[in-house]
Amino acid sequence: MATSSIGSGGMIDVNSIVSQLMSIERNPLTLINNQIKGIDTKLSEVGKLKAAMDKLRSAAVSLSGAGSWSAAKASSARPEVVEASAAAGALPGSYSLRVDALAQHQTLVTGPVAGSDALVGGGSLTITFGSGEGGGFVADGGRAPVQILVPAGASLAEVRDAINGANAGVGATLVTDAAGTRLMIRSAESGEAQAFRIDAADDGSGASGLGLGSLAYTPGDTGGSMTRLQTATNAQVEFNGLAVSLASNNTSDLIENVSFGFRQVSADPVAIEIGNDGEAVRSGLESFVDAYNELNSLIRTQTAYDPATRTAGALQGNQTVNAMQSKLRAIMGATVEGIDLGRLSDAGIEIQRDGSLKIADDKLSTALADPKKLQELFSSNDIEGGVLGIGRQVGNLLDDLLGIDGAISGATESLKARREIYENREERLQSRLTLIEARLIRQYSALDASLSQLNGSLSALSNLPTE
Repeated sequence: MATSSIGSGGMIDVNSIVSQLMSIERNPLTLINNQIKGIDTKLSEVGKLKAAMDKLRSAAVSLSGAGSWSAAKASSARPEVVEASAAAGALPGSYSLRVDALAQHQTLVTGPVAGSDALVGGGSLTITFGSGEGGGFVADGGRAPVQILVPAGASLAEVRDAINGANAGVGATLVTDAAGTRLMIRSAESGEAQAFRIDAADDGSGASGLGLGSLAYTPGDTGGSMTRLQTATNAQVEFNGLAVSLASNNTSDLIENVSFGFRQVSADPVAIEIGNDGEAVRSGLESFVDAYNELNSLIRTQTAYDPATRTAGALQGNQTVNAMQSKLRAIMGATVEGIDLGRLSDAGIEIQRDGSLKIADDKLSTALADPKKLQELFSSNDIEGGVLGIGRQVGNLLDDLLGIDGAISGATESLKARREIYENREERLQSRLTLIEARLIRQYSALDASLSQLNGSLSALSNLPTE
């Protein structure tokens, strides 16, 4: 006979009996677990639905604004001389740009020394920015001079570190070749207003002939120890015949919404073309179509019923989802009245039998020739006149559904509330099952002990002597 690890008598299998009885008792718990799994499945599908809706809403909102339609591109006939890029709102046109001179940073260098550990000494350096040469140097009254403290007995490397740590508008580096090591000092920015003077206060702790005082420099000065490698100068360009002076070789101020980069001096003008960026507009339309098709496919899957397997999608029969699908399809097939290009099909975006959208490239290319009409189709906002673009209609619908008080948010909160109810039931039932199991173990353990005692009594009787 099987023995029990719980009962002490070993006459019956207490574990097996209790296990079988508890499997029956757990039937309600299984039903609750199935309900929770079903709710979790729906929550997961609603989460996917919300993500797809939000993606479509973003694409629709993008097409509803002016930015997507005012995208521009710039091209340079000689990008090695002039680079050009355009941002939204750039005025289409043809331009001519000649680079006569590049902007430069003032750059100074010391004479060579044995190495970076060469003794320079301490004191202070004062950097003053301004413009002009020699006695004509005029300090910039809007920029206070910056004093750089250098510790006594400083090496060339330590002087470099003191300059770089002072945030004085100049940077220093060591340059080493066969002749030795030099300290190079360069203005952080280019342009004629970035000329700088260096005043030095030497504490005398440097080596003979090499002290902090040797770093003093006034623009145009050729008698000191510092050599000027580059002068602080502006870029000189001729733009459509107009002479222009710019502090930097990279500018976004020359004309609105266009950035230029001057890379080389050229004797001949460079042609710059700025036009509408049809590819950027096409990309925005493709993103809208892709997002719509993703949502359309997801809804079809979630609400489908397969008669062969008798299985339904997680949101099959959901009125909110069905209503959203109907409204979206109605918007896609409707006509925006009062504009030249009133239907998606007119723009080369065609509705398929399964409700998805497909781009007819030839037709869309024709529509892209006049992006203003396409823009009206998606972004018209004449509320009083009842003319609302498709992008705005889709955006408004999804805003309502996804908002805090929207149907999708409400459905999500409802599912979460139902799940919490079942979780509480599960917890209470689990506590009850624990008590039932303990009671059954006690009862059948007691029965096992009683049967064992009775078996012992019968064995004793059977061993009595017979007459």
